[in-house]
Amino acid sequence: MINLLIILSFRILTSQFSLNDNFVDLSAYKWKNRIILVFPDLPDESTGKQQIETLLVNKKELEDRNLVIFKILNDDTATSLISGESFKFKNDFYKQFKVERGFFRILLIGKDGTVKLNSDNRVEPRQIFTLIDSMPMRQSEMSKNP
Repeated sequence: MINLLIILSFRILTSQFSLNDNFVDLSAYKWKNRIILVFPDLPDESTGKQQIETLLVNKKELEDRNLVIFKILNDDTATSLISGESFKFKNDFYKQFKVERGFFRILLIGKDGTVKLNSDNRVEPRQIFTLIDSMPMRQSEMSKNP
């Protein structure tokens, strides 16, 4: 039952796109969710796949921290790693975040819309969760909902 609730809540969180559901608009998440963007390495995506696998085994921690995760594809689409749905970019994330196509990158974007983590190496989920938990907004969330 809990797993079903987690899946449903992730589907709700990942459906908060712009007014035009064909496009991903990160501003729809501002002040509601933290965002992880995974830019996979091409052609085999080995680092990207490992990063995604390690994140997705921590669903409870992702939900607790209001995290949504997108895999950014080289053909200008984004896939929600929770719902599996694909969407077109509203913005060119490669340009916006100065990411070279074909190279691995992971970004953590805070609820305030600013980049909190930008790495071209795989990052352990615990490191991401520790970083988030040290943020003032997360500290406030934890004190309200222990």
